[in-house]
Amino acid sequence: MKNVADVYRLTPVQREVLKETRTVVQVRWHLRSELDSNAFERAWEQLLARYTILRTCFLSQQLNEPVQVVRQQVKLNYQRYDWTADTPEQQQAKLQELLRADQEQGFDPARAPLFRVLEVRLAARSFELILSHHPVLLDEQSVNAMLDEVMACYDAAVENSECPLASAAPYRDYVAWVERQDLTGAEFFWRNAFDSLSLRSYHDGSRTTASQHLNFPAAETEDLKAFAKNAGLSFETLIAGAWALALMRERNCNGVSIGVAARKRPSAESQQMIGLLANVLPLPLAFTSEQSVASWLQEVERKIATLQRYPHVSRSQIRQWIDLEREAPLFDSVVTFREISTGCGGDILGAPVVQFQSGGQPYNLEAVLGDELLLELHVQCNDAEWIANRLIENLQSTLGALTFPALYVSTNGAAAHVQQAPQPESQLDFSLFYFADDNAVYGQDKYRLYREGAMFADRHRLTAVWTPERHFHEKAGLYPNPSVLSAALATITRYVQLRAGSVVLPLHNSLRVAEEWSVVDNLSNGRVGVSFTSGWMPNDFAFFPERYPVKREEMFRGIQEVQDLWRGKPIPGRDGVGKDIELRIFPKPINSELPIWLTCSGGPEMFEKAGELGCHVLTALLTQSIEEVTPKIKLYRDSLVRHGHDPADRKVTMMMHTFIGEDEEAVLQKVRVPLTNYLKSHLNLIETGAQSLNLQVNIGEHEDPEKYRDQLAGFAFERYYRTSSLIGTPRSCMKMVERLKEIGVDEVACLIDFGIDVDSVLESLDHLVVLRDLSNSRQRESLLASTAAYV
Repeated sequence: MKNVADVYRLTPVQREVLKETRTVVQVRWHLRSELDSNAFERAWEQLLARYTILRTCFLSQQLNEPVQVVRQQVKLNYQRYDWTADTPEQQQAKLQELLRADQEQGFDPARAPLFRVLEVRLAARSFELILSHHPVLLDEQSVNAMLDEVMACYDAAVENSECPLASAAPYRDYVAWVERQDLTGAEFFWRNAFDSLSLRSYHDGSRTTASQHLNFPAAETEDLKAFAKNAGLSFETLIAGAWALALMRERNCNGVSIGVAARKRPSAESQQMIGLLANVLPLPLAFTSEQSVASWLQEVERKIATLQRYPHVSRSQIRQWIDLEREAPLFDSVVTFREISTGCGGDILGAPVVQFQSGGQPYNLEAVLGDELLLELHVQCNDAEWIANRLIENLQSTLGALTFPALYVSTNGAAAHVQQAPQPESQLDFSLFYFADDNAVYGQDKYRLYREGAMFADRHRLTAVWTPERHFHEKAGLYPNPSVLSAALATITRYVQLRAGSVVLPLHNSLRVAEEWSVVDNLSNGRVGVSFTSGWMPNDFAFFPERYPVKREEMFRGIQEVQDLWRGKPIPGRDGVGKDIELRIFPKPINSELPIWLTCSGGPEMFEKAGELGCHVLTALLTQSIEEVTPKIKLYRDSLVRHGHDPADRKVTMMMHTFIGEDEEAVLQKVRVPLTNYLKSHLNLIETGAQSLNLQVNIGEHEDPEKYRDQLAGFAFERYYRTSSLIGTPRSCMKMVERLKEIGVDEVACLIDFGIDVDSVLESLDHLVVLRDLSNSRQRESLLASTAAYV
């Protein structure tokens, strides 16, 4: 084929836009400066040569499915108009006619380029610049990035200099990324979101149109900003929520589905990518009288945050998941939000104005936030003007009401009114566990992941945050005192349990352990739990060297003393002059019983002892396999029964290295090096694991110990990530989740800080929540089956 540089498939969103959309997106800027038209055109030609998507067309005739074809060479469509001889009124009339004619001309998807640039000279230092493009080609972020590059290239062209631009990833990379995504989480989200909402179309087919504008003065805009900030909301959520409430009021119903923009890009490398990476997706919302407005808006915020993860999902896919007819609308209104910078009146380039008829939706609300909030409502239905007036009044009153203090409801109060869904059987709890190196990748703010991870766990109702105790070594050196660190978390969280995993009890006086954790219990309003261990490393026992030979006996003695003190009983002691005394702890704890775990990492005797004491169990798969731990868990349950404890009230918590994403290949690439290095630093454990496989390992006697360590660590990684971790996609990790349930595990303590950069770990937590929700859903089997069939 002639003039072809590349050919590849479309994304589902591209296919949908190409099939459904016949409109043209027009983006206008006003330039208040002189303009070298030839240099400006050359700048656009540079972009045309730089980006494959700008030379792309879409072919479908005589093909089973459409493809996108990148042309090697394409001529730029650049049009000039000079209206300097016309009056301002004539110029405006001509501009409107030009925009209308441009819309009517449209684009033929089979002919590249699918964009054109219109330059309109109004005066010597006044220009209208218009970028017109097919919706399948670009999204708003791409347009903004293109404009920045065009202006940089233009400045260089005017000065006859080179314009160095960083290399840009081709759109083909994004198409390949989309094809690798696990859609289980997306399907789960929309199935649940639409589960209790009956869709009804309010579009009567009428072409009557009307528009209404609403402007909030600066003072009222500041009040709305203050409400959003105090409620922990983005301003976009505030507008979307208020619009949903206004629609419910107009329609006398308690649920609607609105369209909102999903713009989140998959990686840092894609931030400068040019192409269609955004989408408008349905946001189903229902409001009940049991909820306060503030708590409901926080729920809207969480749903929008979840929806942002799936801009690569098409509306056709969503219809298939919720068993909706192929052409049935998922929403009949769209909310678009744009924030403009203020105080930049000296800029020669004005803010862009986007003109786009959005797919024939009956209701379209555009919100522009600057010093003042501007709302524009466009309605297309029967009695459009009357309905537009009513809706804009409802929206104004809804937003105005939010400035009243009576609607500020504390999160604790709000939570009491939210009806909790019945818990499914065999529920598996998910928690976060920390064990980072002191010299790991966390920079100056070493506790950022610890803090922000805990706040995420709190917002998304993960079960607990576990903090270890480690001394005198860089491995887990961030965590020498779990009570101190948990006290810090107690002040920034409300719901998540704060647990030690584990307190090395022989290193401490039992009085101090009970006293410190009682303080944390009070700070957290009764959310503490502690796992105890006897310790491993001889260096740790610098506190009490004499206890090392009898460390296990010291631990059991200490557990009894901590329990007695927690229950308000005194324990014997001796004061500074040798007098025998009895001591109690203060402040008194909130909980009458301290939830206690026993850390069981090795032989079966500790599992047996945990059952005898009636403790919960904290264990791991680093030194034992699933097959090895299964009989130990059964031994623990049997021991509980023999010693008069109810097994239903006791938990088995399993520590597991965890990193979840939607792209299994990208997850493995992100995890391989840090987890291998992590395992390499635990070589004594690796040797034990290798010997359990009948491998004779003696690193010190090897002729090249370092190379052997690398080989052994590589072997350990392959085995560990496949058989003993939660590393992969929500769907791929479900096999491990089901296995854990089968053997009697109640909670997974997800070890997340093993060397991956903080931003990636925090982003992965969204997918961990998907895994948590999926694993505890009654629909999980049908979800996994349907997703597998779709893939």
